[in-house]
Parts: sequence; C-alpha cells; structure tokens
Amino acid sequence: MNREKTIKNLKNVFAMGYIPARKGQTYKFKTQKGYYTYDLVNCLGHACFNLRNETINQYGFDLDLLYACQGYFTYFKSLEGMAESMFNFVESVGLKVEKAQSKFLKKNEWQVALYFNTDSIDGDYHFLLRENALCWTSKMSTEENIAKYLSPPKVFSGSYDLYDIYTISNPHFHKSNKTFSREI
Repeated sequence: MNREKTIKNLKNVFAMGYIPARKGQTYKFKTQKGYYTYDLVNCLGHACFNLRNETINQYGFDLDLLYACQGYFTYFKSLEGMAESMFNFVESVGLKVEKAQSKFLKKNEWQVALYFNTDSIDGDYHFLLRENALCWTSKMSTEENIAKYLSPPKVFSGSYDLYDIYTISNPHFHKSNKTFSREI
C-alpha cells in the first residue's frame, strides 16, 4: 500500500478547494486504470472525502485509496483512540475535524456521523455523510449502492451504535469557487 501517495493526492484535491459535491453520482464508474469507483471507496472515503468520479479518475486513485481508509478498528484501542486515528488521517490531507457544534454549516463544511460495532468478534466502524438538511447517505464497504436516511439513526444496521457527529471543513475552499458547490 502506498499511503503517502494517497495522502499527497488527497492533499492536492483539497488544496484546490474541493468539498463533497458528488451531487447524486453513482459509484458505478470505471476509471482509466480499470477500477470501478465502488471498489475504491468505503464508508470513510464516501463520508469524509466524497470524491467525484472524475476526481478519482483524474488523480489516478486506485486501491491504495481504499486501503488508506480501512483497518482503523482494533480492540487494542478505545473507541476514542480509534476515532482519533481516523480523523488524524482525515486531517493529514489538510482538512479540519471537530465535534459538531451546530446543524448550520458554512459552505466549506460538511458533517459525518461515526458508528462503532463492538458486538462482533471482528468489530467495525461505519460513517454516514450529511448530504443536505434532509438527507444523510451511507455506503457500505465496497458495495455500489448508496442508502439514504432523513437523519442519522441511533443504531445503524442493527449493530452499529452512533458514537458522535463531526464537522469537517476545508480551509482552502473559497466562496467564489463555483467548481465545487453543493446545497446544504
């Protein structure tokens, strides 16, 4: 896995002011490298980065993107420690993360809900992305489907408990940037 290359590519994307703006794109897009985008993006990648298909293709993202977004669950760390590890990765690409203080967001902000499943032997985590005021979306693992919710449930998929909601911001976003816009 080339984590450094993935972080460098993500830094470049967000340095240009990118914010989640897939606008309903499906993940059934085949890149020039021959990957379907649903195979490259898990729940963390969907919620925290939400890269457009064109961006994934243009920057040559491959399975290293998926690998960089996996493997954060371990029983050797507390839930707080695992959340910190995940968000340290998100911050390593130039984004800022804080616990959500408000439902009202600035143009350069988006929210994610973090869940943990501690009931199984393997354990797991999951993320939802707030697309707008009335829609949260979920992408399970490398599946291509996106599920929609009116609000983040307290218990997701029967075994994932809501841990907390976070606000992520891109300090490089400029209001005049029409390329990366979305409705909140």
